Amino acid sequence: MGTRLILVEAERDNAQADLSDLVLVLARTAADNGHRMSLDDVIRAFGHTRDSLAELTDD
Repeated sequence: MGTRLILVEAERDNAQADLSDLVLVLARTAADNGHRMSLDDVIRAFGHTRDSLAELTDD
């Protein structure tokens, strides 16, 4: 009986992980407007460049 309980718990955990993945995919699909940004555009949006980021120290 103990082994069966462990298997049921593992199956439940797997199903829960699968459901979480599905929810994430559906949310991303629903929110996706097709617009993509380059990494450089994102860095510029935060007021930096690749060079300015390279100059930052690891404080």
